[in-house]
Parts: sequence; C-alpha cells; structure tokens
Amino acid sequence: SLWRSKTTESAIINLNDGLIRFYANSGLTANSNFTPSEKMRITPTGDVGIGTTGPKARLHLRLQEDTAKPVLYVHRANNSAGGAGNEEIGIEVDIPFTYNSAGTVYGVKSYVRHNLGAAHYAGYFEAYGNPYSNGIGVYAKTTHTDTNGPGAQSAIYADAYSTIGTSNAGYCIGITSRTNDYINNQNLVLQSDYTGSSDQTAVRLTRNGVN
Repeated sequence: SLWRSKTTESAIINLNDGLIRFYANSGLTANSNFTPSEKMRITPTGDVGIGTTGPKARLHLRLQEDTAKPVLYVHRANNSAGGAGNEEIGIEVDIPFTYNSAGTVYGVKSYVRHNLGAAHYAGYFEAYGNPYSNGIGVYAKTTHTDTNGPGAQSAIYADAYSTIGTSNAGYCIGITSRTNDYINNQNLVLQSDYTGSSDQTAVRLTRNGVN
C-alpha cells in the first residue's frame, strides 16, 4: 500500500500479524504518496532480520549494495586510560558443552565465494600494536579432557582443494615472515610439550597417505 509523508523523510513502526516491522525512507517528495521500504523486522519467534524479510537466525544481516561497506562493523572505544589488565574483546562466541556425538559444533563458520579472479579470504586477521608486546594474528588452542575420546584435537587444521587447472599453485599453509626490527625473524616455530607415554611429533608431513 502507499503511504503519504508531510516531509522528505519518513519512519514508522508497524505491528501486525505478530511481526514488528521498521520502515524508513528518504529522498521523498513532501505531501506525496510513496511505497514504504522495510529496513528491519522482528518475527514472533524473536528472530531479527535487517535487510531481509526472512531471517534465518537469531540475528540475520543482509547487505545488497555494491559497496565496500561491511555487513557488520564492531568498534570498541580506545581504552587510552589503561586499566587493571582486563581483557578487551571485540567479539566473543561462547557455545556450552553439547553432548551430540553425531553433530559438528562450530564456534565460527565462514564461507567466502568469489569468481572474479581477485583474492578472497574466509578469515583475515591482523594484529597491530606495541612492538614490545606479543602481536599474534591468530591464536589457536584446543583442550580435550576426555581420555577415552577417539577424535583428533587439532589447534589448526588446513585443507586446500582446487580444480581450476595445473597452472595455479595450491598451498595448504603459506607462511611469510617480514620484519625490519632487530628481533629474531622466524618463519615457523614448531614445539611439542607433552609428558605422556605415547608418541609425539612436533610436525608430521603426509602426502597421499604416506608419511
């Protein structure tokens, strides 16, 4: 249905059919009819959709613009006053223990699809700060407390698969170290600290099932 606005901008909240809909429009002609644009909705089950009328999660964000603007931007204010050594966290994901032996549990699951020849990253992490403190782009840790569990516990597992020709290099893990400081420059450090009775290795290389 058409609405009429007295100004060049309009915003309204509509309650109907158990849904809460948020509409907002700009660039209108005052005192003229216009078709409202839904920007956000809350479903009867509590799912929130921004940019979509069919949210598929508790919070579903959709951006359909040809722009470099991110879908989600998280900014934490600068703690210039210091503090008592508290952690400063941008995003924290906490999934409690689940006793479903048949299902896979993901803290974060990321898909990136690109077919235009440009670089694409499922995850890109950059740590920048005081050169006298540790700067770690990715810190991975896994803890397994069930001594009877058969599953492998890998802090990082990489799987590279390509079917686009023989002229493209396929790296499961690519490592580059660059520094102009006076500290040690190490591409890769492998260390295994284990005091158990079973075999342990700092690194294991396998190709086509052969060690």
